[in-house]
Amino acid sequence: MKMEMTEEEIAELLNKNPHLKKYLEKVESKVGRPKFYKKLPADLKGEKFPNVIYQTKGNVFIHVYRTRDMDTTEYHAIEPTLSKEEEKKKEKIMELMYERACLKEDVKSKEDLKKAIKEILNEVTVVVDKPEKVKKGFFGRFRPSKIEVTREEKERIEYTITKDIVGGGPLESFIRDPYIEDVHVITGEKIHLVHKMFEMVRTNIEIEKDWAYTFSQEFSEKIGSPVSEGQPIADGTLPDGSRVN
Repeated sequence: MKMEMTEEEIAELLNKNPHLKKYLEKVESKVGRPKFYKKLPADLKGEKFPNVIYQTKGNVFIHVYRTRDMDTTEYHAIEPTLSKEEEKKKEKIMELMYERACLKEDVKSKEDLKKAIKEILNEVTVVVDKPEKVKKGFFGRFRPSKIEVTREEKERIEYTITKDIVGGGPLESFIRDPYIEDVHVITGEKIHLVHKMFEMVRTNIEIEKDWAYTFSQEFSEKIGSPVSEGQPIADGTLPDGSRVN
C-alpha cells in the first residue's frame, strides 16, 4: 500500500475539506508544500525537519512541520471552524436542541448521545445544497421551525457541537490522532504532545488560564472521574481506551 497520496487524491481531499484547503493556502508560502500521507511511513520516525499532513478520524487533519530556523517541531490541528454567522446558527440550533432533548429518553451512552445530536440536528435544520438559493442575511435564513444551512455548514456545526458536548473539546484532535502517546497541558501555554513518530511537539492549541477550571471539570466528567476541590486529580479513560490522569 502506497502511503503517500497522489496529486489527484490530494485535490479530491481539498475539494471535500474547505478548511484544509484554506489552511494549506495560508501555510504553504511559509513552510513549502507538505507531503500528504494516508498513513505515516516508518522511515519518518525521528525525522528532524518534517513537513507532512495526515488525516485522523473524520475531517480532522494534522500538519507536523519544522523548518531549519525553528527550535521545535510544530503540530497543527486542522479542524472545521465556524464563521460568525455559523456561530449564530449554532447558538440557535443549540437552543432548539435543548428544547427537544427531553424527548430523547433512550440516551444511555456517548454513542446514543452522538446519535441523538445528529437526529435533532436533522430535525431542526433544512439543507440548501446550492449557495445561490440561500437567502442573504442571517435572519433571512431562518424558517419558523427550521434553520437553513448548506451541507458544508451543517457538517461543521455538527462537528463543533459533538466535539464540545461528547468529545474532548479543545483536545478532540489529539483524541482522534492514533500517533499521540502523551499530552502535556500547562494553562496559558501551547499544549505539548509526545508523538510516536516525531517525539515532543508543540501544538497550535492552548487552554486559557481563566477557562482552565471549567475545562478541567467538564473534561473530567466526560472521562468518568469528575474533579473537585476535595478530589483535584482525575483518573479515567478516553473513548479510545487511553488513560488520563
